[in-house]
Amino acid sequence: MSPSIRLPAKNPTEADKKSKADIPPRGTDAIPDNGRGREERRLHAKNSSSRWRRKVRVSGRELEGFTRNLQTQLAAGVPLIRALEVEIDREEPDTISEVVEVLAERIRGGSAFSEALEEFPLVFPKVYAQLIRAGEVSGRLETLLGDLGSYLTWREDVRKTIKKAVRYPIIVVTLAFAVILFILGFVFPSFDSLFVKFGDDIPASTKFLMDAGKFIAAHWGGVILAFLGIAGCLGLVWKTGAGRNVLLRIVARFPVFGGVLRVLDLARWTRTLAVLETAGIPLVQSLEIAGETLAGVEMREAADLIRERLIGGETFAAALQASPEMPSLLSNLAAVGEESGRMESVLQRLADHYDAEAREKVDKAIALFEPMTTIFLGILVGGMAAIIISTLYKAMTMVGR
Repeated sequence: MSPSIRLPAKNPTEADKKSKADIPPRGTDAIPDNGRGREERRLHAKNSSSRWRRKVRVSGRELEGFTRNLQTQLAAGVPLIRALEVEIDREEPDTISEVVEVLAERIRGGSAFSEALEEFPLVFPKVYAQLIRAGEVSGRLETLLGDLGSYLTWREDVRKTIKKAVRYPIIVVTLAFAVILFILGFVFPSFDSLFVKFGDDIPASTKFLMDAGKFIAAHWGGVILAFLGIAGCLGLVWKTGAGRNVLLRIVARFPVFGGVLRVLDLARWTRTLAVLETAGIPLVQSLEIAGETLAGVEMREAADLIRERLIGGETFAAALQASPEMPSLLSNLAAVGEESGRMESVLQRLADHYDAEAREKVDKAIALFEPMTTIFLGILVGGMAAIIISTLYKAMTMVGR
């Protein structure tokens, strides 16, 4: 780390001394720049607010890179605290390096690595901290970091799959909205001087579209802001637990998107269970952690019931078979895994299966959505064009008389 540049000292005046005394301590909701000295950053790490630790986020790629770098260093025999310091002193410091500074300070203070991770719930998911704790207990921290790196890579791939599934509908809906605004706000008003001659004889559908076009032409800025406001409100609703559940229930009612959501949940659930099973974490605890990765409300409820049945003494396969939300393939292979003692490999195979099925369903959904949106736009735009043509035909008929 390059030393910071110091300006020549000067003799402070009484006013300077007083003004410096009045300056409050540096806030703890932001990490100091990496250009500052290590001791100052350590002091900040000690005093960093719990609010900052609870709210800070990092990208999935940052977390994956940190995990793989840490695993590589531990595999080379580098002590944990030294490996963390290497991550802090990277040439291009980012948010994860600021988080690692706090982690290192907590470990120097006597905390376990897994305990320090739990202070950043939005950076390190629950499965991350649990696997690290299992690695600390079993002495296989290096191996489990490798498993975590692979899990995080898979999780980023799933996010790309989800983005691929929603990006096209969002673009199409936005373009459809823009086309409708253009037709109503700029095309229909051009016929106003012609249609006004009809007086009260103008068709109701034409009158409605003409009035809508006049309103949009006069308030187009407000209409666009209203559309953006609705989109922003939906985004805020999505961030709340209750609002997200409502939106997900609505999405799950659509045949195509509901199927994609369900398979994605199955892939996430089985993959998380497989990783936790590899670490030797008890199945009841693994089910609690894996249940938090589910997006669908019905799937989360089903996972909770399976966990309760397991606590009640039922086998995993029997609990799966009793749940209508879980496919028979899950219960059948789970029974094989329990009988053979190879539940880990069974869960891995199930995760691979549902991952491939999810990608296939996303591709099919997009392929199906393309002609559906084309037909919808054709009906919408064609219907408006038919109204204009029929009104023009009526006008020409009246002129002919």
